[in-house]
Amino acid sequence: MSENLADRLDAVERALTEDETDLATVRERATLSAEVDRLETRVEELEAQVEELNAAIEAVRGYTGNVRAVNRAVERRASAALAKAEALEAAVDGAPGGADDGRAAEATVDRESDGSDPATERTAVRRPDATRDRVDRRPADESRTDGSRRRGAACEHRPTAIKGGSGGGGESDGESGTEQFIERVRDAL
Repeated sequence: MSENLADRLDAVERALTEDETDLATVRERATLSAEVDRLETRVEELEAQVEELNAAIEAVRGYTGNVRAVNRAVERRASAALAKAEALEAAVDGAPGGADDGRAAEATVDRESDGSDPATERTAVRRPDATRDRVDRRPADESRTDGSRRRGAACEHRPTAIKGGSGGGGESDGESGTEQFIERVRDAL
């Protein structure tokens, strides 16, 4: 009886379609059409995700650009603070304006070891041995942590009243307070 029912159902389908179209082909086409619709939806979802990722990447690029700009500004301020600390140190040591030759030589060695090009970035730095601002040039895109470390190491090896402690014996409390301030500035740099 089930075979009879299947034959009758096929006859009804042929009557509805009014020709001898194979219904198996129609079913395959319907399945294929549903699959294409599903894939189109998936492609649209993936395109939306790609657009979101592109927007996120641009946001990260903008953030890193801002961080680089802040780092440059912080380094300029740190250089100015270091120059001021050196000027204070020279004043505390009682050195006249031209007695900072050793520090200037160390700064030149630091820049040469950085491999910096004097014609790249300008940063005004006040030195204790100069009456006008001297322009210190460093590459804008170079990683500055190595140069900062070398500069800090050069400061560590300098013979100063700060590193020597209270070797003078006759210093007043005001002078030792200034030395402590200079030491804190150096540690911060």
